[in-house]
Amino acid sequence: MKALKRVTPPRPTARSVAIQATGVRSPVALVRLSALTQRVLQSLRVPRAMLSITLVNARRMAILNRTHLGHHGPTDVITFALGEDPTGVVVADIYICPDVARRQARAHGVGVREELARLVVHGTMHACGWEPAAGVSAVGLQVFFCISLHAHQQVKSFTVQRPHK
Repeated sequence: MKALKRVTPPRPTARSVAIQATGVRSPVALVRLSALTQRVLQSLRVPRAMLSITLVNARRMAILNRTHLGHHGPTDVITFALGEDPTGVVVADIYICPDVARRQARAHGVGVREELARLVVHGTMHACGWEPAAGVSAVGLQVFFCISLHAHQQVKSFTVQRPHK
């Protein structure tokens, strides 16, 4: 009788990004959002990742927001960072609401494509474990997001919104 040999599965080396739109039209081609996500992962030096990004309508986002975060109404982006699997692959589900992105874009005086790109960067960074440190304002984190966007030339320009006082 032959002894069984334990085979270790190969470590994944790729970054997998699946993007879908559920019940909404995306103002940006899904392939462009996928490419942006890949560039953010590369710039964060994440060698292996498996991300799912789903664009949802405001109703679906409000349900996710209430169910998982206990907040009322839709929000722009929710990231479920599931951590790393045993082989070191970053795993996360990201939900983005283009309806909220449109409202935010109008309020901030930017294009909806730019706002959607910001949300993709924002969600991807959270998926990789980036959170604002104690004492760091949301503005500081947004500056970092915008610099990442600008560095990858996904948008023509960007602005940093100062918090209302």
